[in-house]
Amino acid sequence: MPGEATVRRKVLAYLKTVPGAFYPIHGNQFTRRGAPDIAGCYKFRFVGIETKSKGGKQTRIQKYEQSRIEKAGGFYAVCRSVADVKKLLTRIERHDFVE
Repeated sequence: MPGEATVRRKVLAYLKTVPGAFYPIHGNQFTRRGAPDIAGCYKFRFVGIETKSKGGKQTRIQKYEQSRIEKAGGFYAVCRSVADVKKLLTRIERHDFVE
């Protein structure tokens, strides 16, 4: 079972192949608590990606930040694999056709 760092590395490698702009967020004393591990823009939409290992769970503050991003019209997902990221990007693409 891959750890969170491995998942994050694989997700970032995949996102380099996607036509968008994605950046890892490095947590330190200047980073907002609960910020997603990866932030970016895809199809003119803000995207927040929280990477987790198979058994990893969001903290309360991460759930709060997720709700803030989604209320502002952005997209957010907890991703445990590249397949989860692909599902998120597909969801964003489908959303573009709905509006």
